[in-house]
Amino acid sequence: MKYHCCQLFNGGYFSISIYIVNQGAFILSLRFVTMVYLSSRSAHRWTYDVFVSFRGEDIRKTFVGHLFSDFRRKGIYAFRDDDQLKRGEDISPGLYKAIEQSRFLIVIFSKDYASSTWCLRELVKILKCKEMDDEYEVRVLYYDVTPEVVRNQRGSYEEAFVKHEGYHRKEVHEWKEALTWAADNLSGWDLQALSNGPEPKFIETISNEIFHKLTSTGPIDAGDNLVGLYTRAEQMDLTRFAKPKSANIHMIGICGIGGIGKTTVAKAIYNLLHTHFEAYSFCEDVKGVEKRHGLVHLQEKLLANLMSLSDLKIRNVSQGIGMMKRSMWAKRVLIVLDDVDNLDQFEALVGSPSWFSPGSMIIFTGRDRQLLTAHGVEEIFEVDLLCDDEALELFSLYAFRNKHPKEEFIDLSNEVVRYVNGLPLALKILGSFLFGKTVEEWGSQLKKLRRYPDSQIQQVLRISYDGLDFDQRNIFLDISCFFKDEKKDYVIKVLGGCDLFPVTNIRVLIDKSLISIRDDRLQMHDLVQEMGWRIVDEESEEPGKRSRLWFTKDVRDVLNKDKGTGAVKGLAMDVSSSEVDINGKTFTRLNNLRLLNLYIGSWTRLLDNNGKIRETKLGIETKVHATSGTLDFLSSELRLFCWHGYPFHYLPSSFYPESLVVLDLSYSYIKEIWTGSKGFKRLTSMKLAHCRNLIKTPDFTETPNLEELILDGCKSLKEVHPSVGTLWSLVILNLKRCINLETPPNCTGLKSLQILNLSGCKKLDQFPQDLDTMKDLIELHADGTSIDQLPSSVSILWNLQVLSLGQREDMIKTRSLGSIFWPLSKMHHPPSAAVVPSLSGLKMLRNIDVSHCKVTDGSLGGIEGLSMLKMLNLSGNDFKSLPNLGKLSRLETLGLVGCTKLEALPELPPNIEVIEAQDCISLKELPKKSTLYESSFQSFDFTNCAKVIENQSIESLITMLLPQGRIDPYKILSVYLPGSRIPGWFTHQTMGDCITIELPQNWCYENFKGIAFCLVFTPKIHNRRKSYYNSIGYRYRNFDGTPIGMLSPIPDSVFQYESIGIKSDQMLLSYDPSKPDWKKAKNSISVSFEVYGPDCVVKKCGARLVCEEDDRVQEEGSGSRMIQWLLPSSRVEDELLVLQGG
Repeated sequence: MKYHCCQLFNGGYFSISIYIVNQGAFILSLRFVTMVYLSSRSAHRWTYDVFVSFRGEDIRKTFVGHLFSDFRRKGIYAFRDDDQLKRGEDISPGLYKAIEQSRFLIVIFSKDYASSTWCLRELVKILKCKEMDDEYEVRVLYYDVTPEVVRNQRGSYEEAFVKHEGYHRKEVHEWKEALTWAADNLSGWDLQALSNGPEPKFIETISNEIFHKLTSTGPIDAGDNLVGLYTRAEQMDLTRFAKPKSANIHMIGICGIGGIGKTTVAKAIYNLLHTHFEAYSFCEDVKGVEKRHGLVHLQEKLLANLMSLSDLKIRNVSQGIGMMKRSMWAKRVLIVLDDVDNLDQFEALVGSPSWFSPGSMIIFTGRDRQLLTAHGVEEIFEVDLLCDDEALELFSLYAFRNKHPKEEFIDLSNEVVRYVNGLPLALKILGSFLFGKTVEEWGSQLKKLRRYPDSQIQQVLRISYDGLDFDQRNIFLDISCFFKDEKKDYVIKVLGGCDLFPVTNIRVLIDKSLISIRDDRLQMHDLVQEMGWRIVDEESEEPGKRSRLWFTKDVRDVLNKDKGTGAVKGLAMDVSSSEVDINGKTFTRLNNLRLLNLYIGSWTRLLDNNGKIRETKLGIETKVHATSGTLDFLSSELRLFCWHGYPFHYLPSSFYPESLVVLDLSYSYIKEIWTGSKGFKRLTSMKLAHCRNLIKTPDFTETPNLEELILDGCKSLKEVHPSVGTLWSLVILNLKRCINLETPPNCTGLKSLQILNLSGCKKLDQFPQDLDTMKDLIELHADGTSIDQLPSSVSILWNLQVLSLGQREDMIKTRSLGSIFWPLSKMHHPPSAAVVPSLSGLKMLRNIDVSHCKVTDGSLGGIEGLSMLKMLNLSGNDFKSLPNLGKLSRLETLGLVGCTKLEALPELPPNIEVIEAQDCISLKELPKKSTLYESSFQSFDFTNCAKVIENQSIESLITMLLPQGRIDPYKILSVYLPGSRIPGWFTHQTMGDCITIELPQNWCYENFKGIAFCLVFTPKIHNRRKSYYNSIGYRYRNFDGTPIGMLSPIPDSVFQYESIGIKSDQMLLSYDPSKPDWKKAKNSISVSFEVYGPDCVVKKCGARLVCEEDDRVQEEGSGSRMIQWLLPSSRVEDELLVLQGG
């Protein structure tokens, strides 16, 4: 079959030819590539995001009206018949066309849906669209009607069809089949029992799922002014890779010089092909992301996209590689790695073709063809320069904001095109530079071009640089040599200290396309950066006579051989990359230095043979070594002074940095920063992290403009100079892990402070006075201290969002925090004290950690008023009960680990996702079943909570699993609890960590909802003292051993804790909702369970295929606890199951 589609874009039509070769196979014409466009909506045929089929008289003004309003709020473009169809238009063709042009098709089955012939015809049309093209997403929603009524046409549906028999007899059979098929095969939402939850919650669930699908699976933005895309993509013959049954793993390289459009072409290919793979991910700017965040971050991002996970955490690259190997070979994946520049990236992200399932495709872009070849990339495509016509069009779009040049500029424009020789980035930069200029100005600028007869690209880019004024040139060169990928605000701060007016001048550089801003960081294309490097290189053949030094070899030579001069204004080097010897006289000749950045770029280069950081008693051992005891000279012109691992104890006595803005001597040997008056009037940031020999801080009256003071890990520091209290501009004060700090800092005048971190200052026994003056405080960290009381002044910190007071278990005996909340509670006051505001006054609090603080009953008064609270950690405390938490509507995570006296959980809010109550050995009662049923939980952990099983039916723990799977079919749910016997309800049971499930015929298509598991864990015999499992995952395999889907990880622990030790068997009950991959399974599937942690093993396991026909198991007999599995629509016989023991 052959279909022709036409879609209007920017006033022109493009044809798409789609040939259906056989079921599931296809070939797409490469002309489709020209449709890869600016936005996700124009990148496909969809006109609307959503079409909703509903009976208007039933719910138009109520439920559907609210649903469409929520769509609008989220930017979801939904078709509405009362909006889009003009009066007098034949409604049937209009609706049919709207259905065809909508990505998501939602059918709302209400009481009178079947009475409308238009609704029934819409349903038939929707199902035909789905049958013809699997890209349609069809969902059903049951509104005050059960799936059984729709499936079997009972009740009002039966009455409607009695009427239809008289007028539409020919269509009745088709309508009935459509209703039955939809009820049997389409997933969606059941809103029948609205009493189980507010209607807005269901609307939010529906719109969130659609929004997630639209934003996570749609095409990516390929940029504006795309020219020549079809020509480039056609060279690659993409049809060879668009066959889903291919047995090969395709590794494709896209190579070319910087600025030629490799990323744009890769985005076009990705947009064209991604919907034909089971999982896909586009990793942009791999080189830059690795530099900023490391390979582990890239691994997390890639796996999260491919596995549809959030908050995935990987400890190190090796673990990430292991997870990649286990996870990627189960699905046909499309991966694009943009701008790769070293083999480490290949090995960490895509290792070997053996990692992947047949039919997968991995695309790389990069400048180094040899690098791609070395990794075994089978085909490498060179991206050609634009032809003259394409180059003229692209240039005109920037120079004239039009596809064609103005008449009087045609000859000049053609001359520019000839000189640029088809490089897209150069065309963009020159076009932006010449925009708005006169013919005379053009002619003058083009005369400069004639000085470069070979049209050398770097020299063409230089023309834009020559159009800058003095300050703009200096900022451009500083960015190209030192500040690419740095935070914009940080660069503005440093260069502002150089009196270069960076706010205005950076805007000029952006307008001239020399730099850009992405994720609030300064970006610069490689060619533009190299242009800046070349400009500096041209200053002198001798590095020591150039204005900026950044290449390691040049810096090493200048410092080792004392070849510096007054011409050097900036110097940067990774102190972990190359051996350099520094003597007292090294910087004497660098008397005009304003930027000095000696940073640790790679911790891995500083590891010894045992994998530990090389260090001495004085500090971190970098590759910059001091050959003398003191440093005699540093330029007083410095604005940025960063020297990680500074090897001297003191700064030069002659150092008077009146213009210094940023001082960073982290990991250094420094003992004292300065004494007396040194003129640090412009200093805004002082970082002295992990300076273990720093014994005291300077007089801060010298630094009135300080905004950031980082003293993290200064182990010898006993006090902070009291003048710190005069720093009215200070925003961040970090004293974390200053383990010998005995006196709290003076905070009297810190009116701008937003973050105060005292974590780990274990000798600190009181908060700073005058906390009430810090009205802008957002984060207050005092965990791991000896502070035993929270001052009442905390209660008026209206902007406080994070309050961390938790303790380590080894400090519990040394302090008493039982009354930590009484100054804030209206219920408990100190003797003769006036009433003070309660904790509920801190309306902005989002995170509270008071773990191991000996909080007792009644100490948490007022907490129910914290409406913004999302995380509450009460682990290791002494209370027996908790106040009602049901009003904390945003609370998602509750930590109760080791609360050994807690007897009952309070009422919980509906958004609770995680409860960690490991080792709550006195816990007997849980919230009522309706609370659990309505919650959006992901993981409840009651490990070692034996009394829960002894005194409470575990029904309420289990019954929420299946309904939650309906709300979020992509979330694995889990409950941990004591137990050793797998209930008989689990129809498949076995010893060990692997189970085989026999599959009935058509098992995955008849009301299948998911798979429920039950595992019994036991501690290893040799390690029963402190045994606990870290994380668990399970893997599906078909009857022939081939993997089905990817490794499914069960949610890991949120809070760090050390268990009292698993003394008996524990159970995990888990539910994995239905997934499309399972349709591949035949005859039988095997499920293997993996425990990531050395201390536990899986003793036995059970499983059950969950269908709508599963109903419930009722309790019988005293002393026994039964499992009840509830599904609102189920009707089958009760099955009696008994859990024995705990």
